[in-house]
Amino acid sequence: MSRKHLYLALTVIGIIMPYSYFVPWFLGNAGDLAGFFALATANPIATMLTWDIGISALVLVVFALAHLTQLGVGKIVAVIAGTFLIGVSCGLPLLLYFRESDAA
Repeated sequence: MSRKHLYLALTVIGIIMPYSYFVPWFLGNAGDLAGFFALATANPIATMLTWDIGISALVLVVFALAHLTQLGVGKIVAVIAGTFLIGVSCGLPLLLYFRESDAA
């Protein structure tokens, strides 16, 4: 399997795994986003993970924007949307997939 295909597979996994937990919770809690953020900071470990993921998402967006001219606006918008709508587990492998695709 090439790196390009590995990154694409990891992007798919990075979409499925987080959403397999978030969607049932979201549907079961009537979209209570205040409750979501309360749970995300419910204890020190949850808060640490929330900060870790948030900072990682910010770094990923800055890194993606630094490659704007190389990859183009459409791909960078897809990476940023994937990062904020799904998570770093989608945005990072998607960015790496695009970089491998353009390098080939």
